[in-house]
Amino acid sequence: MHIYRLKLISMMSIQIDIGRRIRQIRKEKGLTQTDLANALGFDRSFLSKIEAGTSDVTSSTLYEIAKYLDISVASLYGEEPSPPLERETKRLSELLETLSPEEIAIIKKVMYAFADSNKFRHKTVS
Repeated sequence: MHIYRLKLISMMSIQIDIGRRIRQIRKEKGLTQTDLANALGFDRSFLSKIEAGTSDVTSSTLYEIAKYLDISVASLYGEEPSPPLERETKRLSELLETLSPEEIAIIKKVMYAFADSNKFRHKTVS
């Protein structure tokens, strides 16, 4: 029974954290609960319960929320960079897909050279 309680507390903590992240990102995007709920076809009270961490959420519901907010589901669990960095990484990835292997090789060389010079700069400043 003791292990069951610990697992239940852990699950509740995860739900609360996910709800907080949804609320934070929703507000960053300038959306009200009503805006987001309507866009997803949810009742506002259901979204309110999700954000409060008092409602069990299915993976498909999390997927729909993440998709609408333009973030990954993993970021709702706190396992990825912040949304602005995530969006920029996604844009860079999409750009790389349009380049030839030769162009990608050149970009890699520039990135590695920059990283090496940056490391050198930090060592000499310290």
